[in-house]
Amino acid sequence: MATMDQGWSWVVLVASFSISGLLFGLSKCAGILYTVLPQMFGISRSQAATITTLFSGLMCGFGIISGMLLKYISIRKIVVLAGVLSSLGLCISALAKTSSMFLLGYGIVLAIGGGLSIVPSRMVLMEYFDKKRNLAIGLSLTGSCVGGICLPPLMERLQVRYGISGTLFIFSGLLLNIIPAALTFFPRAKNPKPKPREIKINTITSKLSLKPQQTKQKKCSCPLDFSVLTHFHFTAISASTCCAIAGFSAINIALPDFSMSELNVSRSQAALLLSGLSTGDLLGRMFISVFNAKFHLKHSYMIGLVFCAILILSVAFMPSYWTLFACACAYGLVSGTTNVTPNLLINEYIEPKKWAPAFALNTMFASIPIMATAPLIAVLRETFGSYVQCFYIASLVSLCAILPWCLESIVQWKKKKEVYWLTKETRERLRHTPHRSEVALRSIF
Repeated sequence: MATMDQGWSWVVLVASFSISGLLFGLSKCAGILYTVLPQMFGISRSQAATITTLFSGLMCGFGIISGMLLKYISIRKIVVLAGVLSSLGLCISALAKTSSMFLLGYGIVLAIGGGLSIVPSRMVLMEYFDKKRNLAIGLSLTGSCVGGICLPPLMERLQVRYGISGTLFIFSGLLLNIIPAALTFFPRAKNPKPKPREIKINTITSKLSLKPQQTKQKKCSCPLDFSVLTHFHFTAISASTCCAIAGFSAINIALPDFSMSELNVSRSQAALLLSGLSTGDLLGRMFISVFNAKFHLKHSYMIGLVFCAILILSVAFMPSYWTLFACACAYGLVSGTTNVTPNLLINEYIEPKKWAPAFALNTMFASIPIMATAPLIAVLRETFGSYVQCFYIASLVSLCAILPWCLESIVQWKKKKEVYWLTKETRERLRHTPHRSEVALRSIF
């Protein structure tokens, strides 16, 4: 059995990091595909946005399916199947002659493969890490940042040389690396339960035996425990995650096209903006422990959400490419902390036996804003002729992410106030209640 927090655990962490980097790095190439697909298939911007975001949305939405499968299939088998489907999806997209075929491969088959690997690749860290679990989760999630730094420029360079079809074939081969990464997820051996013993009592007058008795437990008919939905903190985590993801998706989709249309930069410079965004994201995830050391986890999350909303609004007013690049890096730095924090909040507020459904349901809820944001941005762009109004709305939605935690703070303050007044009343009652010795003296005299 592998020892927790050391040895093979770090190999598993590297594998989880690689899977996260490949899949989420590919999702951050959506801004490039958003500008290529209209020229490739002759479709509108809104149709291109639907195709690109369907992959990210369904990938998060299928997290709940993988959470259910964990009850019946091992993590290793699920992620191997996910690697095969992911590579197959990109192969279908590379051979596509129509937008519908591309939608089938990229938006559905690839999304199913990615969705089946997200929750298992995080849950395996819960089995291999204990004291360093938060560190392991943070390092694993930085894989998406490294993928976001490397894959968009790589896709842009390969597209110039091999075309979009050849590029997708190459990326299909890269996704096959999910399979050897999944093979490192050996199931940890559980402590064997002691066998029940039969107690025999032999005497001259009697011969008795006490047979072992086992209590029967009711089996849960539902493959996923939905009782976590009634948990107040989980509701707050999911609501704030949805609002924050909406703002992040708006920047990820609109930033390349905004820079090319408003600032007249080249396609390679637009792809560099996504790399700057991911670089800042990586640094934010690496230094999240510094913020958490100075502030409570919940308070640092709220501060980060406020700064995210300010930086999204600032993008609309950037006068040059390099100021826009600096703003993108700053937004990536702050959003890096807010992207990791929901996983840490689940680890803090949710009991361990409900971690799997909590991760799965939170990932599924995150798919809603991902799928809704890009088509809405395309419609606003075609209506107003600019992305400025999109950034205004994205900033407001991102700011709304702090509302659940403001409500949670008010509820906690009211509870503390009630406890304070109860204890105060108890102290007053005890002060005016005579001691037993005083009662005894009064009875004597």
